[in-house]
Formats: sequence, C-alpha cells, structure tokens
Amino acid sequence: TLWISILTSLFSVIIAMPLAWLLSRSDLVGQRKWRTLFLLPYAIPPYIGAIAWVALANPTNGFLNSLFGEGFFNVYSYTGLVWVMSSFFYTYILLSMLTALDRSDPSLEEAARLSGASPLRVFFQITLPIVKPSLMSGVLLVFLASAASFGIPALIGGPARIYMVTTKIYTFQQTGSFTGLYLAGALSVLLLLLGLVGLIINQRLSAQALKS
Repeated sequence: TLWISILTSLFSVIIAMPLAWLLSRSDLVGQRKWRTLFLLPYAIPPYIGAIAWVALANPTNGFLNSLFGEGFFNVYSYTGLVWVMSSFFYTYILLSMLTALDRSDPSLEEAARLSGASPLRVFFQITLPIVKPSLMSGVLLVFLASAASFGIPALIGGPARIYMVTTKIYTFQQTGSFTGLYLAGALSVLLLLLGLVGLIINQRLSAQALKS
C-alpha cells in the first residue's frame, strides 16, 4: 500500500504538473474545453475506469493487445495498477494547482520573461514556489485516495495477487472467523489513523496556500 500510494502520487505529479501549466499559462486554443476534458476523470468513478482499462489492456483479449500482439500490455501488474490509479487521481493535483495558478498574480512571471529568463527557469524558480503548498496538498490527497482505494485494487490487483490494505480488510472480513474480523478491524483502524494524520497535514498545507 505504501509503495503503490507513493508511486501513484509520483506519476500523478508527472501528469498534472505540465497540464496545469499548459491550461493556465500557455496560449493553448480552447483552454476551457481542455480543462473540462482533463478534469473529467474526477467525475468518473475509478471502478468504472478500471473496467475500461481491463477491456483495453487485458493480457489475453484486451483491445490494445489485439492491435499490438497478445501480452504486449498487461494491466494485471504493479505498473498497470499504478497507471490506472494515476490516470484518475492526478485530477486532485491538477485541480489544486489550477486553483493556485488562477489565483496567483502572473506579473512576476511576466517580469522574469521580459528580463530574459527561459520558460523553464521561470517555472521552477517563480511559478513552482508559488504553487508548492497547493501541489503538496494535492499530492497528499492522491496518497490518501490511493491508500483508501478499493475498486481499482480489487479489480486489477486481485488477479495479479497484489493486495493493499483495503483488499486485505475485505479478504479477512470474508473469512467470517473472529480472527479474520479482528485483523480486518486492526487494519481499518490503521487506515483511519493514516487518514486523520493526512487530513491534519492537508489542512496546514491549505492554510499555507491561502497565505501565499
């Protein structure tokens, strides 16, 4: 659970960071339509998306494998699990960064560009420090959402025998024994504590983002 949540957060940053810049600071044609399109996964239940990815990348009869050859893509793997989770949870980071970028004053970035700074330097030395609290808040939300996710790990991780805390809770509970129920309860408390700590940190990051 820890590694999958960390990797999902990392891949979500890789997806969301350039998208946030393109949708707020570039001359991209039809920005509003692109915003709606890239934020659409936020409104789609991840379990439905997991079903779609199974249809696309099932190693035996997935649509993509029918094009590139059987076994070319395998959604039932660590890579597949992390990718499917990232393809939905990146919207938390994207939404946080877009809100921060829309609220910030672009005059500092414009002044840096007029002084001869490259777009890359402007982004890493001016834009990124401004949105850093919002970025970290989004990353934390992705981490918590990944750790608490059940639908995607059950549908994709189950056949690959990749178990997370949520799927283990379900497995222990299904045994029907007192030992299984005690273990499921213990894991539930662990997940609850993780969520409480994450929410406290997120509140502090949100307060810091409002101040900046």
